[in-house]
Amino acid sequence: MIVKEQTTTELGTTTNITPRLERLQKQIKADTQNGHLWFELGNEYMSRGEFKNAALVYHYAERLSESPSADVFAAQATAKYYANGQLFDQSVERWLNDAISIQPDNAAANMLLASEYFLSAQYASAIKHWTIILDANHPDTDRAAVIASINQAKRMIK
Repeated sequence: MIVKEQTTTELGTTTNITPRLERLQKQIKADTQNGHLWFELGNEYMSRGEFKNAALVYHYAERLSESPSADVFAAQATAKYYANGQLFDQSVERWLNDAISIQPDNAAANMLLASEYFLSAQYASAIKHWTIILDANHPDTDRAAVIASINQAKRMIK
């Protein structure tokens, strides 16, 4: 990773500025009302493990969209879930419900639900959500990993 400089974010954390992060920040500065750019910035923060920053900018992406997509709600839920130390609270649940109501086969929402169900030993529910992901045939889904997760959950049921 090429680190250009460090900066302090709105949340008071220090983050390394990479070329992609710098480009997104410049684009947002030029077009502050572009919800898509805020969403992309959230994705960048997620990939860096900066979940609080991601949650904040996903919130901006939602507010700037006339009708936020399922991906925005699922991303908000995921960022908040990890920012809170994998705590499934009311806001996470609300955003996931919003995502699923818009797009029942949303991969990110179903993956978070499946993971939470698996971690809480609700294996049948986890399998249900992983199956939804497989049935949707999203091109970016790691089918082998999802199938392995389903098989692991099936072993836990026995």
